[in-house]
Amino acid sequence: MNTLVPLLFLSAPLVPFLIIYVIGATLCIVRWRRHPKRSCLALVAFLLFLARLLGNVAKQWLMLRKDDFGWDIDTLTFNIGIMASIDTVVGVVAWILLLIALFSHNSLSVPVEGHGISEGD
Repeated sequence: MNTLVPLLFLSAPLVPFLIIYVIGATLCIVRWRRHPKRSCLALVAFLLFLARLLGNVAKQWLMLRKDDFGWDIDTLTFNIGIMASIDTVVGVVAWILLLIALFSHNSLSVPVEGHGISEGD
């Protein structure tokens, strides 16, 4: 059974996310010298988001090819459930890294007098 065309149609809604993740990773690399720690955390987060996206495509492919593997619905459900659990953990880790990169204290910034807030944050 040819699964390429159905897989492309199922994966088409993911293309905007792919574009966003690639642009985010590119911006991290471009700004690496200015903010190396933040860029590193954000880059790892965007790479994890890309891995999740590929995992979603793999789940769709498995659903289309389940008969080729001889899987019944219980086996498919079990395998998709495991992949969904991994997807959730990877997503949570990616979001935590991205939030840390966005809101972490910049050790190079100078405190604003009387506010206890750093410039550039």
